[in-house]
Amino acid sequence: MINIRPAQINDAKSLIDLFSILDQETDFMLKEPGERNISLEQQRTILESFSNSSSRLFLVAEDVNTHKLIGFIVGIAGTAMRNRHCISLVIGILQSYSGKGLGKQMINRHIEWSAAHHFHRIELTVMSHNERAINLYKSCGFEVEGTKIDALKINGRYLNEFYMSRILQ
Repeated sequence: MINIRPAQINDAKSLIDLFSILDQETDFMLKEPGERNISLEQQRTILESFSNSSSRLFLVAEDVNTHKLIGFIVGIAGTAMRNRHCISLVIGILQSYSGKGLGKQMINRHIEWSAAHHFHRIELTVMSHNERAINLYKSCGFEVEGTKIDALKINGRYLNEFYMSRILQ
């Protein structure tokens, strides 16, 4: 059984471990293996900034049987008056748990929270060759808005990213 819940400060070490595994097992995350140099105290400070916030959301997916964190979803709203209605989404799920509907559940929780907090737009970027993620986002109501040409360089190759969004209200 999987529990999707708000991240807590005591999840800091588990999140550092999760990010490290995600960075190693896929090229679809932004950071390369070993690039995320964050201390336990820094991660705790980040998590604290999300607690009781109406402009930031940090959820984790926990395998109830093993108490292991297996995924996360983060939403951070714009800070200027002109973009406070927008919230950006980032998600990561361990490969061994992907393809089982967890991503859709997590995104739907993010959408519910965003709507309840009166956001108008959810946005994200995704590598243009990540068909599985693109299909997931489309199934949750996101649309491709445009392409960032040569946005990323992975293994010596330039890759495009899609801008995607969903309008809520």
